[in-house]
This record gives sequence, structure tokens and C-alpha cells, in this order.
Amino acid sequence: KMNLTKLNLVFLSGAGAVGKTCVAQELLKHNSNGTPIRVVPSTTRASYAKVGVESERATTGMIPEMLMRLQKQIFKDYADSLLANLDAAINDNVKVLVVDRSPFDHASYYLNCLPSLTMGEIEEYLQLVDLVFDGVVSNPMAVTSVWFFKYPTSWTSKTATEDADLFRRAPAGKNLVWSMTLGSMLNEVVTRRGDLFKFDITDQNHASPGARAKMIMNKLAYIKRVR
Repeated sequence: KMNLTKLNLVFLSGAGAVGKTCVAQELLKHNSNGTPIRVVPSTTRASYAKVGVESERATTGMIPEMLMRLQKQIFKDYADSLLANLDAAINDNVKVLVVDRSPFDHASYYLNCLPSLTMGEIEEYLQLVDLVFDGVVSNPMAVTSVWFFKYPTSWTSKTATEDADLFRRAPAGKNLVWSMTLGSMLNEVVTRRGDLFKFDITDQNHASPGARAKMIMNKLAYIKRVR
């Protein structure tokens, strides 16, 4: 049968340790309200294995050429998974598809972990990111929103552990620069496109992941009414 119900595509965006994954898990709990919700699983660990990297910890001190190869593989796998999951969610009549990190999260990460990139290398990568993102946002069966989590949060320093991901263990200044780069990119793409909703999660900086998830669900109901 033909699916005529549009899907809410929700990108959770922000630097490390701002709570994106926790909010994604909380959003799943709203399935009980009769709104089918699905979260796109991370493909990053599989990407490490493809290029022979044991874990993100092993990227510390990695030569730029290898780090560039790794980041390109991570984005390719992310994009392939995103497109496949979007098609499957539309076919399955899922109402909300949650994606932990937007394509521009990968772009801003790439720029900040490889500061010696040439302008040509930057343009090539950003064109790829634009192509993937524009293709997703232009899907007539999806309504796309990006939820930007401000850095730092009230719990950033408390949750930083040695076993966490690379940017969670990074100096605060590195995460802050990443966050500012990402925020600028998202503002630019929202200005360029008229079919993308963007919300800054700044006034809820001390709210729990559960409270943030509830706020997102309420906003999605508003988007449904005005779109």
C-alpha cells in the first residue's frame, strides 16, 4: 500500500558530551504514546574496523593521512546508513526517525580534527556533505529538523571519563571550537533552505535528557500543525 504520511526526520546535533545519545534513548520511550519512533544506530565502530583502527582511542596521535581516510570512511558509512534507514522508515510508516549527529556534525568534526587541510580538500568534503544533506531534506516524504545542543552543558565536566570518546576526553576549548563551527554551518544551511527547521537547545541547558526529549516531542507536534 502507498504511504502518504510524512515522517519527522530528527537530527540531534552538537559537540561531544552534550547528551545527544541519552536524548535519543529517551525519545524511544515516547513510542508508548502511539507514535512509532526509530533511532538510526551508529556505524562508527564498524568504520574503524574497515580501516584497521581498533578504537577511537587509537586515533590520538594518528598521522593526518590516516585520520583523513578514517573520517571519510566514517562519513561514507554514516551517509549510506542514513539513506537506507530513511527509506526503510518511510516504507514502515515510522513517524519519527532520530539520527544521532547530522551530516554537518561530521563536517565540523573533520575540519577541527584536521586543521592542516587545504582549501581544495575542505571544499571537496563540504560538497559531499551538502549533497547528502540536501538529498535527505529534499525527500518529499520527510520533514527535517535539526536540534542543536549547546556546548558546554551543566554535566559536561562530570561525565568526562577516560573511557569515553575522543572529543569527550578532549580539552574543553576543542569542543567549544567544534560547537561554534557546527552552529555556524547549521545557521548557514537553514538560511539557504526554506524547508528545514532548526531549534537551539540552550534554554534547557540544565534539563535532564528526559525533559529535553519531551520538549522535542512537543515541538514536533507544533511542526506537524504548521508545515
